[in-house]
Amino acid sequence: FIRKHALFDRSRAVLVEAFNGLYPTMRANQEVGSRFTFGNALVASAAQGCLLAVGAVEVMGGRLLPGFLVTAVGYYSNLSSAVQYLLGWGRDYQTNRVCYERLKRIWDVPVEANGKLALGPIEEIRLENIKLRYPGAERVALSIEGLAFSRGRLYGISGPNGSGKSSLLSVILGLYPDDTEGAVRYNGVSQRCIDRYALRRCRVSITEQEPPIVEGTILDNLTLLSDDYEMDKLNRMLVILGLDEMVASVENGATAMLDGGKGGVSGGEKQKIAIVRQLLKSPDVMLFDEPTSALEPELTGEVLRTIKQLADDNMTMIIVTHEMAFARDVSNRVMFLHQGRVEEEGDPKVLFANPKSERFRQFISSTY
Repeated sequence: FIRKHALFDRSRAVLVEAFNGLYPTMRANQEVGSRFTFGNALVASAAQGCLLAVGAVEVMGGRLLPGFLVTAVGYYSNLSSAVQYLLGWGRDYQTNRVCYERLKRIWDVPVEANGKLALGPIEEIRLENIKLRYPGAERVALSIEGLAFSRGRLYGISGPNGSGKSSLLSVILGLYPDDTEGAVRYNGVSQRCIDRYALRRCRVSITEQEPPIVEGTILDNLTLLSDDYEMDKLNRMLVILGLDEMVASVENGATAMLDGGKGGVSGGEKQKIAIVRQLLKSPDVMLFDEPTSALEPELTGEVLRTIKQLADDNMTMIIVTHEMAFARDVSNRVMFLHQGRVEEEGDPKVLFANPKSERFRQFISSTY
């Protein structure tokens, strides 16, 4: 999620704040450990002192030889030191092992190559001879000879599960540059030359199938991707997507706290929050991965009208969906993927009236 939306600065700020809260706890823990060590040494010294006092009394009474006392004190001192060493070694070993494993996970994260070019408004996206293999996989997840997406048009991407629909969105976002052959071009410029983090922050945005809820207020979650936003636009989006009732129904309204996905927010509400996040960014290209999958039937039409209006406002929309009526009625162009390849592509009215592929025909009959 952080990479998809290039939330590195915000995540860094959260980590710094968390560390600032953690540091006093670590210091208190060290103080407790120091007290424990001091107490342990004090007890050991007191025990040794008691042993010497009792031994001295016994020696003075003639019931114990001085040599036996010296030997007993020496054995006790050695045994006590060994036990303290083993306890300290076990504690330090466990602490160092955990630190090593955490550092190793950081060291093993590959550095992602990133371009430096700041891209202007996106007029066209082209995919040329694309082959995507996920890290560690032998099978090609996506194979595209050529695709083009033009500004202000709405594209419906359909296909069975595992057909490569989400992989297509990942390639457009540039999430796997080292595992992707071919070229992705924005306005004719190779994706490898572009600052992909800036691209995801400003120009291209995505709504996931399972959008996360972070700990914070409702307003924090709605504006997670936008540092600068218009309150009127936010309120309008809340009304369109039916979130205004949710906000009004809780105490403190938009400043009410959410618990980071532990409950209290339905799947449909999560999806709506994610759509609002994306709309507030006003990107050139909006990617949707099943945007209506968790919405109530009565709200689906409203979302469709909102998406169509955004496309009419010269915004490019690429929508992954299983809803064939959605793709037929809203899209300017439909693409059907099967086993990582584009099996059919064209005008939705033509494709739905006369599908050439038997797989597409069966998919339509089973879902439409």
